[in-house]
Amino acid sequence: MGGDIAVGWTKSYGAGDWDIYLVKTNVNGAIEWTKTYRGSGEEVDCFVHQCADSGYIITARTNSFGVSSADVYLIKTSIDDAMQWTTSVGGSNKFINERSKNSTTRNPPTNINA
Repeated sequence: MGGDIAVGWTKSYGAGDWDIYLVKTNVNGAIEWTKTYRGSGEEVDCFVHQCADSGYIITARTNSFGVSSADVYLIKTSIDDAMQWTTSVGGSNKFINERSKNSTTRNPPTNINA
């Protein structure tokens, strides 16, 4: 175990538009694995946080999922990059808060552990 996790967005890997790019390195900085997450549009402005279960929660701005051109996209992964669930939150205006009546959810979590 050990190492670092980094997230950003790329046009070099994935579907060709801006996609989330997750990179896991070992303690020596060598890449252990990489993963792209994408929709039909853009996923940008990404952040990653390690959860209590050692998996990761990734947040990004998306226009691929949800109902507006700038919804929040959440991805929960295991420690070895397996996607556990995703959800998008947003509304008819940009960056609507979590009380939005227009949110879209896919495979909703029962416990985020973040």
